[in-house]
Amino acid sequence: MAIYRQVYMTFWTDPKVVNDFTPEDRYFYLYLITNDHTNICGCYEISIKQMVWETGYNDDTVGRLIRRLMEQHKVIRYDAVTNEMLIHNWHKYNWTKPKDLRSKVRSVAKNIKNPSFKAFVLEKIDGGGTVGGPCR
Repeated sequence: MAIYRQVYMTFWTDPKVVNDFTPEDRYFYLYLITNDHTNICGCYEISIKQMVWETGYNDDTVGRLIRRLMEQHKVIRYDAVTNEMLIHNWHKYNWTKPKDLRSKVRSVAKNIKNPSFKAFVLEKIDGGGTVGGPCR
């Protein structure tokens, strides 16, 4: 497991972030891409209760922010049944080109419970995810 996560400096100038995200959206999204539960495939298990505890927001605020990032900004998906968070563009910013990347991602992805989340991750790794920049 990684002990740190990179945040591209262009996050702060990305048109989607600058024009559409509220300060609360930015903070919560940064939390989602840098928290201790993240993994190599960008789909990880985390409960609402954990997000509430770790961010200091209440249940209603966390729920509202998840809905905004899912429905309005379309940068995440969350499954409340499996407690899984999927970061849409994780592969663009966190996958490099080492030979063993595919096997590492596949190894972690086999534990994804939500079938559509698992298919999304596997499609990205098979499609050759590349390094990029923030939210697009």
